[in-house]
Amino acid sequence: MHIAVTFKTFIMKKLLTIMFVASLALAATSCKKDYTCECTVGGQTISAPIANASKGDAEDACTSIETTYKVASATATCTLK
Repeated sequence: MHIAVTFKTFIMKKLLTIMFVASLALAATSCKKDYTCECTVGGQTISAPIANASKGDAEDACTSIETTYKVASATATCTLK
């Protein structure tokens, strides 16, 4: 009986360790997808695709695009979609 309990405890500890490592690996990966930076420049709407990026990287890219368009038109605005 004691051997069976010890074996079950061993299996449960290994299973919990594997589940913990798997959940940590899943949480450590960032979700990357495609975004669109939609800008209004001089009354025209321009869409710039941002492929395979995390949300933070896409926001940074869209801000950079907005800065570039503001050179042509001070009222240029961009939003991430």
